[in-house]
Amino acid sequence: MKALFHKHQSGYILSVVLLGAVLGVTGVLGYSLTTFYGGESFTEFYILGVSGNTEEYPTEIRVGEEAQVIVGIINHEGEQQSYQAEVRINGVFKNSVGPIALANEKGWEGMLGFISDSVGNNQKVEFLLFKGEETESCLEPLRLWVNVRE
Repeated sequence: MKALFHKHQSGYILSVVLLGAVLGVTGVLGYSLTTFYGGESFTEFYILGVSGNTEEYPTEIRVGEEAQVIVGIINHEGEQQSYQAEVRINGVFKNSVGPIALANEKGWEGMLGFISDSVGNNQKVEFLLFKGEETESCLEPLRLWVNVRE
């Protein structure tokens, strides 16, 4: 009779341990999926050359001549968001586009042009992105360097 009791008790303990392990794995998996898919909010911001790829960025322009890039924004913030993109040359505002209202998981691409009014090599062209009414860029600026001649 004692041997029978020990067999049932060890089976019960094993069942409890296995049930605990299954619940633990389920909890970890649920947490991982929630964190990976729903926990992080961010915005994609990129520039492309006028042909729509990561080549043919303007590098040589003339004073007073407009250069253009394609600006892209994709909203992964979990809710609708409004954006404005701005371009500066050597820290001086040149042009902007927006406001651009994007639903969650939606994107936008459009042309953004800039004109330099001074001659010089390696002029820093920065593209900044602002969310809503914010006055500080929400991401690090994207940069190009252009040579401007007469």
